[in-house]
Amino acid sequence: MMDLKSRIVWLALLLTPLAWAQPGGPRPVQVMTAESQLMTMAPHARVAATVISRNDIRLAAEVSGRLTTSLEAGSEVDQGDIIAAVDDKPLRLRLRETEALLARAEAQLQYLTSEQDRLQKLSAQNSAARSQLEQTVADRASAAADKAAQQARIAQLQDEIDRSRIRAPFHGVVAQRYVQTGERVAVGDEVARMLDPDSLEAIARVPLEYINFSKAGDEITLTDGKRRESAVVRASIAVGDQDTHLFELRIKVPPNTWPAGQTLRAEVPTDRYREVLAVPRDALVLRGDGIYVFVVNEDQTARRIMVETGVADGDWIEVMGDLSPGMTVITRGNERLREGQTVSAGGPPAAE
Repeated sequence: MMDLKSRIVWLALLLTPLAWAQPGGPRPVQVMTAESQLMTMAPHARVAATVISRNDIRLAAEVSGRLTTSLEAGSEVDQGDIIAAVDDKPLRLRLRETEALLARAEAQLQYLTSEQDRLQKLSAQNSAARSQLEQTVADRASAAADKAAQQARIAQLQDEIDRSRIRAPFHGVVAQRYVQTGERVAVGDEVARMLDPDSLEAIARVPLEYINFSKAGDEITLTDGKRRESAVVRASIAVGDQDTHLFELRIKVPPNTWPAGQTLRAEVPTDRYREVLAVPRDALVLRGDGIYVFVVNEDQTARRIMVETGVADGDWIEVMGDLSPGMTVITRGNERLREGQTVSAGGPPAAE
């Protein structure tokens, strides 16, 4: 059996780890913090916006005939690529015919030029009638006009042959094909729709009463409910619609964000911008008796301050209360925090 002294030593050894495990006071609450800041904000309203391509066109046939080529929807094309082509065989046959008529007109003109030169020499020797020379001069002028007319017809036919091939006016994608290969088209029939997927903008229709608060160059937030992106206003079309009392904002869509046709919300200002004191939204603690933020004192304890909220911009919101710029506010770990608790800033919030 162990004597009394051995028991005391053994009990002391058992209690030593427990003594080391007990700190002098409660553990600090792990929190994350940010600083209150002066920011320029304005109240905003969300309005519907639609993404479109600035280059979105419908290509029509410029000559009639049967389609020999028609690219499928989704085809990517470069500027100058053929999207659709009309059978140009009838045009080329007319071109050959007109070229033959031109050759005949040139031959006639050449003959009459020589005949005119000959008659002018004879006329100088009083060997030819004056009337015969005048008739030859008139015939030569007619032949020259006929040649010019045939040349003009050839240029027209060559232009029609070129326009029988419908080419892409810019780099883009065939969005829709209206006519299939083998079908006949008339002049003016729509053949395909093409758009540039890299030149996108959003059209937002805004109540006319807010027209003085947005202008070209301003930043606007676009969102689809999940993603938020800052974008720049390209143009403010300051002409209100008399029926809907709306005006248009054209907003540049950031690259690689949303496709044409996407429905978005644009956050547009409804009043002028002003300087406010703001904190992250996560700093707000909503209790039954009001809205609070917790700030970190110099002794690393938490102090609760009642605030009122104002305008918001993204993750930041205006607050009014006993706060000043540069104060450290708690943004995570503040849900169950109590006045005067010791906090440790910078790490993840303590598990609840």
